[in-house]
Amino acid sequence: MLEASFDAYRGHTQARREALLAAAESHIAHFLAMPPGADKLPAFAAALADTLARYVRAGVVEHRTDLAVECSFLFAWNLPPTLRAKVDAHSRELVQLAAQVFSRIGSRSAEVDSGLLLACIRQLEFTQVSTGEAASVDTLRLTLFRLLLGLLMAGDSMPPA
Repeated sequence: MLEASFDAYRGHTQARREALLAAAESHIAHFLAMPPGADKLPAFAAALADTLARYVRAGVVEHRTDLAVECSFLFAWNLPPTLRAKVDAHSRELVQLAAQVFSRIGSRSAEVDSGLLLACIRQLEFTQVSTGEAASVDTLRLTLFRLLLGLLMAGDSMPPA
């Protein structure tokens, strides 16, 4: 029954994930078409942060039950093995989708950048669902902009050995 619930959740929320990916693709196309310049990364980070902030806010305000279900599955520690495999595959799929976005804009650490972005989004979502307090789009946008800009500006940087 839990597996059927998770499968239903995935099917029910697929359209929102596809719309988010389409919006990200639009931002990427715009980013890639921009001439090189000092404002290219901040402009892309701002556009993507706005889209993600609105997605997170809509999840908390308009799709709260779906988000609560997702959080329950993602943060559960005692799932049956077959359901755990499905939840883990779902998480990996999200990381891979976000990594594709980072790869397309030139990140050499796309998986790491993707993991950081998703961890931030999940924490924002979980905090809002568990407290019942929805953050404003402006607060979410600023949080995500700062994270995205930092990731984009890190480029090929690696910590000292």
